[in-house]
Amino acid sequence: MPGRRHLAREYGAPECPAEGCERPAGFATTTPGEGPCRRHGGAAPATPLTLAAAPLARSPESSGTPVERRLRGPGRPTRDPLKLVRVLLTCARRADFPFEEAYDLAASTSLAYMSDRRAEEGWEALARNRAAWADAYAGPPSGHQAH
Repeated sequence: MPGRRHLAREYGAPECPAEGCERPAGFATTTPGEGPCRRHGGAAPATPLTLAAAPLARSPESSGTPVERRLRGPGRPTRDPLKLVRVLLTCARRADFPFEEAYDLAASTSLAYMSDRRAEEGWEALARNRAAWADAYAGPPSGHQAH
């Protein structure tokens, strides 16, 4: 099926006993690692897994500037951070995120994996233009022309 990814078990791990099934034993059941997968008769978890929308809460670890919260490590920084901010703000606006949350997310994401110096410079540029980003976010949806 196009776009579908096959989930196979790790090499040497037990597999679902159903003939021809390559899923891990107990996949998506209350008994992971043993017995049939859910598709082949394994018991479903008592509480289904759901993605519930919850308000974003800041933990003490997440306080600070987007520079301090950005992802670090061996990843690659984006080639065009401002374009990424624009795309993320556009998506957040369509999803009815408040500007403050959307801007914070877009800023920290666009600064991910940058060197400290480059991230500081990028944050300064974003902070200098915050009012312009806010005005654009609050303006009419793109594609609408004033008459």
